[in-house]
Amino acid sequence: MTRPKRASHSLPVVGVAARASGPGRGGVVRFVNAVVPHLTEVDARRIFVGRGPGGRPHGWTALRQARGTELTLLNVSVRWRSLLRDMLFSGAAGGPYAIHLHGVDRAFAERAARRALVRRWFRGAERVFTLCNAQDAWLEHLGVGPERVFRTTTCFEPAEVPGPSEYARDEPHVVYIGRVEAGKGLRRLLAALEWMGPRAPRTTVAGVGGLLPELRRRARDAGLDVAFPGWVQGSEKCALLASATAGVLHSSEEACPVFALEALASGCRLVASDVGALPDLVGDQGTVLPVDVGVEALALALIESAEAPPPSASRAVAAFHPSNVGGRLGGELAQAVRALA
Repeated sequence: MTRPKRASHSLPVVGVAARASGPGRGGVVRFVNAVVPHLTEVDARRIFVGRGPGGRPHGWTALRQARGTELTLLNVSVRWRSLLRDMLFSGAAGGPYAIHLHGVDRAFAERAARRALVRRWFRGAERVFTLCNAQDAWLEHLGVGPERVFRTTTCFEPAEVPGPSEYARDEPHVVYIGRVEAGKGLRRLLAALEWMGPRAPRTTVAGVGGLLPELRRRARDAGLDVAFPGWVQGSEKCALLASATAGVLHSSEEACPVFALEALASGCRLVASDVGALPDLVGDQGTVLPVDVGVEALALALIESAEAPPPSASRAVAAFHPSNVGGRLGGELAQAVRALA
C-alpha cells in the first residue's frame, strides 16, 4: 500500500514539548526535547514532533502543525487510551508517521496484538523506536519488519544529575524516585528493610501515588528510617541523587525508566529487576534480580550496593546524555523523511 505524501509547507513546527509537569511524564518529554535540537531547519519543518505538556497531542494546534509536515512522530504507550488516541491523531493528520514506543504492559500487548487494525497501524509506520527487547519481540509478533525498528533509550536531564564534585555520600543511602504505586516493588522494598533490622540503610522514596499512605504507615509502625518527600525535580532531585549510594527499582514491568538512567549517570549502584531494558542498562554498575526474588535476596543486594565503594566511572553519562540520544534519533528521523521524497 502506498501512503500519501504531504505537501511541504512553510509552517514552522513548535517541536519542543513542555518540561515534565508531573510524575510519570518525564521520559516522553525528554525524548522530544532531545530530538528537536538535532533536526536541521529544513527537517524541523518536515517532521512533526511537537507535543503538549506530558508529551500528549495538544488539540487542533498540534493537528494543524502535523498536517503541515511530511512525517509525524507519535509517542505511543502500550495502553488502549494512548494507543487509540495516537491512531486517531495520525489518521486525522494523514500521511506517513513514525512511532516512539514507550511503556510496556504485557497483558495489554497480548490483547492488542489480536486486533487487525493495531497490526496494520504498526506495520504502516516508517520507523518504530523501541526501548527494550520485550518491545522488539512484540513488534516482531505484529509483523513489523526489522528494517523499520530502531533501538534507542530515553535520556536524563543534565541539570538534575550531579557531577562527582557534588557527591555528598557520607553514609549508605538507598533512593527510589518514581510513581508510588503497585508494580514498583515498594512493598517488597520495605519488607527488605524490615528484614535488615538495625543494618537497614537510610532510605528515600520520592514520588506520589496511591500506595503512599500505606507505605508511610508501614514505615512508621516498623520504625524504619524512610523519608517520603513527595515528587522531586530540578535542584531537589539533583541533591537527592548526590547523596545516594544506591538506587532501587525492583519493578514488575518497565521499559527504559528515566530514574534508572539518572541513578546510573549519578554514579550510583542500582538494584533492579530483570525486566525491560534494565539488565542491559545496569551492566556491572549494580545488581539485577528476578522479579519474584525473595525478600532476603533483595535485602542482601541492597546492603551490598549501598555499602560498596562507588563505581570508578559511569558509562551512563555519555550513553544517556540528551545530546547523544537526540543526535542518533534526529539522524534516523531525517533519514526516514528523506526516503519519502
